[in-house]
Amino acid sequence: MTVLTMLTGFSRLLGLAHFFWFPLLYYLWTRTTAISVEEPYGLWLRAVMIVDVISLAIDVTDVARYLAGERADLLRERP
Repeated sequence: MTVLTMLTGFSRLLGLAHFFWFPLLYYLWTRTTAISVEEPYGLWLRAVMIVDVISLAIDVTDVARYLAGERADLLRERP
């Protein structure tokens, strides 16, 4: 993420850094059949998956917006 920030500023492209969460989400999904919802770990696992899906949805949207032309630094002052 540091390299992306140095190259593009604090832009929507930073969502690419979370690309590796897709394999993690798949791995966690395959574990849900083996771990019961009634166990605390099972509840935690599903909560992590929900948060990951929400975060990935935001990241995919941000990267798509960057590719569509919204390349401004998000931390710069706006007029």
